[in-house]
Amino acid sequence: MNDCVFCERTPVESRVFYDQDSWYAFLTAPPYTKGQAILARKKSGTRCPTTLSLQNLKGVDVAIARVTQILLTHFRPKDILVASLRGRDPHVHFHLMPLWEEEEREWRNHSLRQKGYLMEYLGHVEHTAETRLEIERAKLGWSEDEYRNHVIPQVEVDVHALRAMSCYGSESS
Repeated sequence: MNDCVFCERTPVESRVFYDQDSWYAFLTAPPYTKGQAILARKKSGTRCPTTLSLQNLKGVDVAIARVTQILLTHFRPKDILVASLRGRDPHVHFHLMPLWEEEEREWRNHSLRQKGYLMEYLGHVEHTAETRLEIERAKLGWSEDEYRNHVIPQVEVDVHALRAMSCYGSESS
């Protein structure tokens, strides 16, 4: 039995909006910021793709470009930040984080960083969201999984719109 959520895919299937070639993308739940998505390499045979090898990265350029364009068109953020943050989950995947002008401006005013430092910004977004989510879960007395199941229906409208934009489920996907 495989414990990798990206190989298993079932826990995220209802949030998948892009599935082409060797890559699929889904909205996170709960998101750190609106429109946050993960682009994951599909499992190849019985092996979990865990190395940043040429084999495992084949087609990532096209997948990132397509998913980024879909997110930009649907959510209309300032930009999309892309990062490979695979510490806890070694499966090859990328985080696509919409960069919201107001969130960035607030962080820059607070941090006194006027340009660059986007890794620090991502850390701030993650820390702020994790703190907010912990407080919300504690108030409700819910586990992470219970809270995630509560949030999933809230992203369904976006998932349906993103699926239409990516032709998810059609012969070409």
